[in-house]
Amino acid sequence: METLEIGLALTSAIVFFFIAVLRAVQKLIQQTVEVKIARSQAALQELQYQLREKEELTKYDAAIREHYIERMKNLEAQTQVYTEQIEKFTQVAAKIETVQKENITLRLQLQQKDKTLKETAERMSNRITTLQENLHKLRDILVRNQT
Repeated sequence: METLEIGLALTSAIVFFFIAVLRAVQKLIQQTVEVKIARSQAALQELQYQLREKEELTKYDAAIREHYIERMKNLEAQTQVYTEQIEKFTQVAAKIETVQKENITLRLQLQQKDKTLKETAERMSNRITTLQENLHKLRDILVRNQT
C-alpha cells in the first residue's frame, strides 16, 4: 500500500511540475505573442499611414498599395495564429488542472480506504490475540483436566 502511495505522490509531483512548466511556457508564449501583436499593430498602423502618404504620390501607388495590403493580411493572419495558440494552451492548462483535481480526489479516496484497511487489520489482530489467549486458556484447562 505504501508503494502505491509513493507512486501516487511521485505522479502528483510530476503532474505539479508539468503544470508549472506548462504555465511558464504559456506565460512566455503569451508574452511573446503580446509583443508580436503589439509590434504587428504598430507595423500595421505604420503601414496604414505610409499607404495614405503613398496614395498622394506617383504612378507606382497601386503597386505599393498592393504590397502593403499583402503585408497587413500576413500580419493579421499571424495575429490570428498567435491568438489560437493562446487558446489552445489555455485549454491544455484547464485539462491539466482537471486531471490534477481528479488525482487529488483519488488520493483522498485511497487514503480513506487505507485507513479502513488498517482499522480492519487492527480489529483482526485483536481478534487473533483474543483467540490465542482463549486457546491457551483451553489448553491449560485440558491439561488440568487430564492430570
